[in-house]
Amino acid sequence: MDSRIAAAIHLELEPVALIWADEKPEGAMEFALGKWGCVMFLLAAAAKGKTAVASRETFGCWGGGVGLGFGDHYQNFPGGEECFCRFLSSGNAGSEPGQTIGQQMAASGATAMADEFLQGEHNENVAIPFAAGCQAIGICTYRESEKENPRAVVGLVDLSARKNVRRQLGKDVMSFSVTAEMFQRMKGNVDGSFLERETWKSLLK
Repeated sequence: MDSRIAAAIHLELEPVALIWADEKPEGAMEFALGKWGCVMFLLAAAAKGKTAVASRETFGCWGGGVGLGFGDHYQNFPGGEECFCRFLSSGNAGSEPGQTIGQQMAASGATAMADEFLQGEHNENVAIPFAAGCQAIGICTYRESEKENPRAVVGLVDLSARKNVRRQLGKDVMSFSVTAEMFQRMKGNVDGSFLERETWKSLLK
């Protein structure tokens, strides 16, 4: 679709419209019934000019079913809602039912999924406030240090700050600020963290 905004900011990909409808568009790409798929595959295809569709039967994965508004499909996740919460955080390796399910996944050939299921994704530790570059690394991070569970702060969403440091840092750099205590804890957690897991390694290739 032609978009003045896309032209003005020189987008390399097309804007994507998400439309809820009672009828599927003709010729749209869609996950096969009962097949796993990531909704972001559909988004990527739409950003490249294709039409994609998901329904109550073809949303791809449990998170996709929830994310697209098709109800609480976390209950249908292996092990139910509790295992899904563990999957998003510290993983299911410490849970006896989770270990059993993970072993079953691996035995069926889904070794990568079993690994993710058991080890978890370790979420909700980072904030991206709209703030000046200096505020993100300064007072926003300082405010996090006063919390019981502080988060890291992603910065350089400030256009002026990006312009000022573009020559020194390049055009695709964000800042990532943590409290001193978090930094020490992160150093101690490198072993066994996502930095050593296959998902991260595949992104570095």
